[in-house]
Amino acid sequence: PAEMDDWTHYDHGPEGNPQSHDSLVADVKGLQWWVSGHGSAVTTTRLAGGRRFQGVKRSGPYVGWEQTYQARDAFNGLPLWRIDPQKDLFQYYRHHDRLIAANDDVIVGLFKAPGFADILDARTGNRKVELSEGLRIEENFKQVLKTTPLLELHHVLIEDRVLQAMGKEVLCLDIGTGKRQWAYQTPADSHVAYLAVDKDVCVIGTTPVNRRFNITYGNYICRLGSLIA
Repeated sequence: PAEMDDWTHYDHGPEGNPQSHDSLVADVKGLQWWVSGHGSAVTTTRLAGGRRFQGVKRSGPYVGWEQTYQARDAFNGLPLWRIDPQKDLFQYYRHHDRLIAANDDVIVGLFKAPGFADILDARTGNRKVELSEGLRIEENFKQVLKTTPLLELHHVLIEDRVLQAMGKEVLCLDIGTGKRQWAYQTPADSHVAYLAVDKDVCVIGTTPVNRRFNITYGNYICRLGSLIA
């Protein structure tokens, strides 16, 4: 809408002036819903199809220690479903927030380790497809992460496909069947750092294998070596 100002940069616009002319944004007028968690989120939040998806680690004298991946109604906060991933897996989640992707119908992510990612029904949480032709997290992933932080399983959903990226590999899989449609490997001295998709074009941002990235307030900071489309 004309009343909404496009905020494209941290300081509003490319000119560096943090002045916005948005007339739609306002203070919060009320509380829609609130849930007591006794814990903290360990994955990024995804909102799709009127649902809120998030992994939560709960701890305290009343709940002990548990972790769940859960879906709630985004309007009223009522729980829709929950699953209990392996405990060690949430250590991987804390490092890599681009693991989970969702749309109105499905949610894709890693819910067991070692193993392949799964596509779940967004309405029920039931597994629809195991991406057995996709990329696999191996049993020693915790040790590998200490030396290779770019070993991130990255998912992007686009129409009837899901793209996976990890290390040097990028794969395109069919959402309905899990069948592999195509695969790509980055040049020998580079890893995948970013992945963006628009219809039939996939843009891969690579970085040298010896370069680390930083995660600051949920933002990925990495100097790209090249862009490949």
